[in-house]
Amino acid sequence: MGKIYNPKQNIFYYIERDFQSGKKGFTLVEVVATLVLVSVAGIFLLSMITPVFNIYGDVSKKIEAQSMTDTLFNELLNELGFAKDFAVNDDKTVLAYSLPDDAAVYNIDGETFGKAIFPETEFNIKITFEKEDKILAVRIKISDESGREITGKNMTLLSPNNDL
Repeated sequence: MGKIYNPKQNIFYYIERDFQSGKKGFTLVEVVATLVLVSVAGIFLLSMITPVFNIYGDVSKKIEAQSMTDTLFNELLNELGFAKDFAVNDDKTVLAYSLPDDAAVYNIDGETFGKAIFPETEFNIKITFEKEDKILAVRIKISDESGREITGKNMTLLSPNNDL
């Protein structure tokens, strides 16, 4: 035999019954139970949404830093495209170079070059140079305010001149 339907087992029966009896409003127990359920659901949802926002922030920082790194490399390539006679200081932060048919010596300071191109950035930009024979290695490191490296990129340039 099938189960006999009892209308008193339905929650809507009690709600409908209270409205029919003239009782309007909710009891304190119902209000407290509702608040507890809503609070638990809110905490659960917040605990799931917060990591998503953190991941979004980290990814957007990384994308911005990588874009900055690419821009810095393009600027360095434009600057050093026709350079010759590279020289690097002892702490590897300043690159001196000259251009063909020009007696002047130009410097790129790895500590300030990035801030000159991106003065509004909150990132720390450090550019280091290493020279060995005819090869110039450039490393760009971008880190956040706490010093945690976000991205880094290396570039190697070979001098087109044979007199190095």
